[in-house]
Amino acid sequence: IVDDEQDMLQLLKRSVAPDLNCHIETASSGKEALQAISGDPFDLVLADIKMPEMDGLELLDLIKREQPELTVVMMTAYGTVASAVEAMR
Repeated sequence: IVDDEQDMLQLLKRSVAPDLNCHIETASSGKEALQAISGDPFDLVLADIKMPEMDGLELLDLIKREQPELTVVMMTAYGTVASAVEAMR
């Protein structure tokens, strides 16, 4: 789970952990997330779109270049049709 807000990271981790039988890692930035996925195999990334330094769409692009098979789910509280279309592309 990638989000720059620590409270949101912990909320999301507590929310999805009971439903998923897996180990959940958190990252507070896109850079931290890239370091984590380059070292260990991951099945899924949940990433916030609005983050400082590297936003979620840039993170998505970098992940797809290195690991095109990795599933990435984008999330945001500031969604627009334009950002949804850009993420799907």
